[in-house]
Amino acid sequence: MAPNITISTMLLLIVVVLAGFPSSSEGFSWFKPFIPVPSFLPQPKVPFVPVLPVPLPKPPVVVPTVPLPKPNIPIDPIRRPWIPGMPRPSIP
Repeated sequence: MAPNITISTMLLLIVVVLAGFPSSSEGFSWFKPFIPVPSFLPQPKVPFVPVLPVPLPKPPVVVPTVPLPKPNIPIDPIRRPWIPGMPRPSIP
């Protein structure tokens, strides 16, 4: 027995289960744990129609833009940017 369930809790649980047991004819009329599964719900009058899958909208086509040609300006070897891993340009 789990330590957090007392004897009175166990007795109450047994009384409640036995009170609503379907084989006992003298059980409580207000306690019916075994209810028949929803037969009281209204049945649909329209036959079931499966929902067809809706195709997702296609994403817009992205046209790659052509980069503009760079102007052909000669780079001064002294003023060119230093690339890491390359020797630094010597300034006279």
